[in-house]
Amino acid sequence: MISTLVAVIAIIISLVSLRRTRLFNDRQLGFLAENDKLIRLQRSQLEQAEKEKIASDVSVRVYNAANGKRLGIVNSGRVLVENVTLKYLEQAEYGSPFIPEELREKLPFKHIHPGEEHNVILVLHDQTPMSFDVQLNWEENDGLKYTKTTTITP
Repeated sequence: MISTLVAVIAIIISLVSLRRTRLFNDRQLGFLAENDKLIRLQRSQLEQAEKEKIASDVSVRVYNAANGKRLGIVNSGRVLVENVTLKYLEQAEYGSPFIPEELREKLPFKHIHPGEEHNVILVLHDQTPMSFDVQLNWEENDGLKYTKTTTITP
């Protein structure tokens, strides 16, 4: 009788232990799944950071030239950019600070290497606003297209 009681107690202890082990394993599997999600998220963030490190960027700067001002269009990124266009975002009552013939002749710039700059003449007159916006459009050599709007104060 005592041996039966010991056997029943042993079975109960085994069942409790088995249940606790199963709960522990379920929690551990949940933890591993969460850990995998975090690893994938971290990997995607690192890939995005790496992509941003090599991404293109086109910017503009105004500088004085011998006979007026020029607008420099600079590839300030780390990759070749292609089909770079510049669009004056018109404002009511103001004229364009660009020479239309020059823009038609020069644009789009087929490609601009990193650090390279192309420029256009700025024609400042009474009808030129104190600041104006231009829109830059370009593509990377893998076909990704970008647009950036910049405010210029000559």
